[in-house]
Amino acid sequence: MGTSTRTNRTYIRTYGRIFFMRSLTFFLTLIFLTSCVSIMDQLDGKPKVNPFNKIEDSSQYIGDWSLSIDNDPFDGKTYYSRVYAEYGSGSISVITDAEGRRNFINYRNGDGYICGNYSQYGSSLGVQHIFSKKDTDEEYKTNIGFSLSDSNAVLISMLGSGTNYINLLNYYDKVVIRTKDTCGNQVTRSFQIEGTTHLILLEE
Repeated sequence: MGTSTRTNRTYIRTYGRIFFMRSLTFFLTLIFLTSCVSIMDQLDGKPKVNPFNKIEDSSQYIGDWSLSIDNDPFDGKTYYSRVYAEYGSGSISVITDAEGRRNFINYRNGDGYICGNYSQYGSSLGVQHIFSKKDTDEEYKTNIGFSLSDSNAVLISMLGSGTNYINLLNYYDKVVIRTKDTCGNQVTRSFQIEGTTHLILLEE
């Protein structure tokens, strides 16, 4: 009788350990898969839901931005907002593609080849911005990191679910942008950005 009781207790403890380990493995796997999905969303810059509304009809739009929509039968709609430098060549383009969900910025400073900071993840460069309002002394300075295109002629900022950069472009009336690349070239461009891009914050 005593031997049978000890055997049963040993069996219960062993089964309990197996059940615990299987449960732990299941939950760890679930957490890992969830993290992978989140990381993939961040890597391709495509949030599940665009944090902005988009201007579909720009016929009544008033502002410095040029708004347009390209409706491709295969890829769907791609939205563009673009302004050009006051002096010299250069442009800021706000683009929404990938089924109207992925937002990014293309900045061209007019330099045909921009030297960046190279790493195993690609080439990047910090870009200085000064935002200002037209009728006040309000000003905001910030440094924003950009990736470089394969041609090294376009600076790209993938916005993902972030809203800060678009909020700055929509709120201020002018932005001065300076790039200092690793080859020693310095380029400063100014842009009138009154009005909004095609992206406007979702109402709460």
